[in-house]
Amino acid sequence: MVDEHRHCGDSTDGTAFSSMFMLAALLGAALRRFTHHLQRQRQAIAQMRLQMLKSAEELHDAVSGTLSNVDLMLQYRSHTLLSAPTTADVEQILELDEDIRTRLDQASQDVAQIVNMLFEQYGETADSPAS
Repeated sequence: MVDEHRHCGDSTDGTAFSSMFMLAALLGAALRRFTHHLQRQRQAIAQMRLQMLKSAEELHDAVSGTLSNVDLMLQYRSHTLLSAPTTADVEQILELDEDIRTRLDQASQDVAQIVNMLFEQYGETADSPAS
């Protein structure tokens, strides 16, 4: 009888060990999947950051070039106005003013385009309320 009791205990120990082994295997698989998911999320976030950096650089290049050009035009305009302008100079200044307005409008459109692109890429629109 003692042998039968031992045999029954061995079976229970084996079942418990098998159950613990299966549980450990399932937890390991779940952790590997979760770790893989986290790695993909990190990669996606890193890619989004790179794209945002690229977009910010494009915005900077587009706007800074236009603003530098406008600054030079304004310097020329100021110099012309301070040097006793002729009628022809005044007409040229009026054309220059129109060109400056056009360039500033283009810079504004460039900024709006990049901002809208960023909103579209990251799931929001410029009209959506802030969270």
